[in-house]
Amino acid sequence: MSKKPDILPSDALPRPLDDTPPTPEQYARFYALAKQIFDEAPWNYLEENQIVAVDREDGETDFVSVMGALGTHFAIAVYPTISGLVCFMTMDQLPQDEATDLFFENPQTQLVFDSKSLLFPGERETIAASGIRFKNGKWPSAQAYVPGYYPWKAGTKGMASLCDALEQLLAVLRDQTKIPFFHEQAEKFVTRFRENGGWRTAMRKQPIKAKRYAFEIPQDLLAQAQALPVREMCMEADCFPMQIQFGKKGERAVCPRQLLLVDRASHFLFSPDILTPEKGKEWFFIRPIVECLRQLVKLGFRPASFAFARGSTAGWLEPLCQLLDVRLDTSPCNALNECRHEMESLFLRR
Repeated sequence: MSKKPDILPSDALPRPLDDTPPTPEQYARFYALAKQIFDEAPWNYLEENQIVAVDREDGETDFVSVMGALGTHFAIAVYPTISGLVCFMTMDQLPQDEATDLFFENPQTQLVFDSKSLLFPGERETIAASGIRFKNGKWPSAQAYVPGYYPWKAGTKGMASLCDALEQLLAVLRDQTKIPFFHEQAEKFVTRFRENGGWRTAMRKQPIKAKRYAFEIPQDLLAQAQALPVREMCMEADCFPMQIQFGKKGERAVCPRQLLLVDRASHFLFSPDILTPEKGKEWFFIRPIVECLRQLVKLGFRPASFAFARGSTAGWLEPLCQLLDVRLDTSPCNALNECRHEMESLFLRR
């Protein structure tokens, strides 16, 4: 049996990886659009916070951002949710460590222009097959940023969405539509949408579409954790991406997470745990909830309060507090951050 609280955000469910290779027709469409984007060079007159929204057939909306105004990273980024867009747009307000973490946790696809040496395996061949020539140092790559992994080649679904977004961005640019700067989520976006068999443009608000999902936790494990005696202490917790890669060369590399539980008063680090996504699926935040419950059962107690080190940790730690009926402490996690930096230094020395 399992308990199914209905309290986690929409990215909490384990979704299969989009690993089906794009078709030759998809690649041909992508490289044709990439050539048009490169020739248009929108980074010469747009900044990354001038956003175009593109409604998808599934009822969701992609948010398109042009990168390259600083003359370094030339790319078109496509965020599949407005919460992902807001996450990216507010990264510069976060500490550097947290901003780097969120880079690996924020789903998106990108058309990236870079040198031939940085192409993924097989991309030189698909570019050659397209018959389209690109300038040296500006070869196009369709890249997918998936929670739990390092960037890799876009699959069939990701490629389709990326091409739709590029096509509609070009339409907006050729119509010379004024694209306002993004300041906050409540404002209106230049939005491309389908109507009467064709595409239209309008200024529309794009509210966050709240979703609630049930998730499963082993009932026996939860019962054991709930029956543990309470120790009057604050346990600082986090589950953050590690800056190391797991996997074989030529395949999608895993970005493992490290689960840390630290006693705030003594700075004592309980047994750290390295977590990876379930094979063939994206990372999801049910994993740290279950692993944290197992750790507490091993320790033989539950804390009076939990604190999380980063805002993104709230996605799994707040539900954990509800399940265990413990307090949530919002004070800074200095003890955990100290332990994290020491462990990262240790990994770098290896």
